Amino acid sequence: FVQAQINDIQNDKKKNSAVLERTNRMRKWIRLLQKEGRVISPFEIGWKDLEDAETKGRWWIVGGVWTGQQEKLVTSRKEFLNTKDKATKIRGSVGDVISSATPKLLNLAQKQRMNTDVRRAIFCILLDSNDYIDAFEKLVSLNLNDRQERDIVHVIIRCCGSSRKYNPYFAHLSQRVCEYHHRFKFTYQLAYWDVFKQFDEMKESKIINLASLLAHLIANF
Repeated sequence: FVQAQINDIQNDKKKNSAVLERTNRMRKWIRLLQKEGRVISPFEIGWKDLEDAETKGRWWIVGGVWTGQQEKLVTSRKEFLNTKDKATKIRGSVGDVISSATPKLLNLAQKQRMNTDVRRAIFCILLDSNDYIDAFEKLVSLNLNDRQERDIVHVIIRCCGSSRKYNPYFAHLSQRVCEYHHRFKFTYQLAYWDVFKQFDEMKESKIINLASLLAHLIANF
């Protein structure tokens, strides 16, 4: 399609400098794609999307209304309420988490400079949960206020960066936390500004871990 457009422009007798400049840019872009072995994927609009366009909207148009997004929000809301119910049943305070943690885990929290009870509790939950869903439900059950909730992001980033190898567990937990409330997205943005300032002093493994975590969040939001 792009090549055909170039040919049409080239065969047009009414050329001007703007058209020539646009043509050269497109040529360079195509050569770059061919050189790097990239493939231009077709725009994936299904037949079902076209049939339902009048009722559900046209998602492929910028700014278009799409009821599918509303359905997704309803589903997320139901998941949110289910999580709150489960968290209510779990119901553990910061003190309960710390008192039930093993001495080894508390010692590790101290080494990682978890200098408040809230951060120590979050750290113990992250390292002592069965999976990211279990960790998320336990974090919700702490009933932290807005200021304390910021520590969840900071502890996740610290644990992810300290891992010997990148662990997707922290990425999936971060995604679930951001889905839970949009304010966590802003907290991650602020936290990563601090991370960027320290890049020159970081080990390569830590940079890879945190970059992978950020890439996961960008890809899913």
